[in-house]
Amino acid sequence: MLASCSRSPEAPLPAAAPRPAYTVSESGGTPATGPGRRWNRCERIWCLVHRENYFITHFETGHVGWILHTEERGDVFSPISGPQREGFPEAKSTVLRLCGSHLHPWLLGGSGAVRHTGYNANLGYGRSHWGAFGTRLEPCCLNGLGWAWLHTSTPRQFRFHDVEAYRATPEIGWAKPFQVASGS
Repeated sequence: MLASCSRSPEAPLPAAAPRPAYTVSESGGTPATGPGRRWNRCERIWCLVHRENYFITHFETGHVGWILHTEERGDVFSPISGPQREGFPEAKSTVLRLCGSHLHPWLLGGSGAVRHTGYNANLGYGRSHWGAFGTRLEPCCLNGLGWAWLHTSTPRQFRFHDVEAYRATPEIGWAKPFQVASGS
């Protein structure tokens, strides 16, 4: 049986037994954490392009595609095209759509872009971009909001602009980037 990483962002993290230190690459990536075919336990995001786990900031620019969650593999970035692209039909319907500049909440299986918040100039992009991608996650809170959206069980009731908890507790979400050990 695979361990699920579905928990509410308000739920405290369970105490974990100490684990061996991750090997961190020069680019800040870490190897798959397993078990078996699993890339991560939702503490990081597996990048199919770079074949390592990364923190959310790795995907903020220059990545176009989706960050999605599967119970078998964990949290995964799949590019929109190219040889690294993989399909995940078992993925949850709540995904993050990456346009190369922003992270947009997205619903697979029909509705696509999340637009219920409406367009406004404070988004920082034009109406045509909003028409294609919908709203974006608040830049202040990509870690908490992104993790919570990806793992929510109630997407239609998700509170995108209720960001105070994420500002006050920025560690909610994926694990912060690991430092490359000196001399490695």
